[in-house]
Amino acid sequence: MDCVEGFQEREEQLAKRADVLNHSLGAYVLTAIHNPDKYPRKPNSETRGQGGRQMTDEEMAAVGKMNAMRWKGLGNGDNR
Repeated sequence: MDCVEGFQEREEQLAKRADVLNHSLGAYVLTAIHNPDKYPRKPNSETRGQGGRQMTDEEMAAVGKMNAMRWKGLGNGDNR
């Protein structure tokens, strides 16, 4: 791998990280506006016991799939 490829790979990683952070920020804002009583006192990563560990791509995809099912009402047996 040459310097240009390494730079491009690092830029892609930084873009993915920024996307994850923006998604988390959106979730916090959504909760703060629509359900302020349930706004977390600590970051979700602390309260879930991850201790700052970043999710793998597979873990992130699994969480996204579960959230999509919940939002569609499929996670609680309600198949609309």
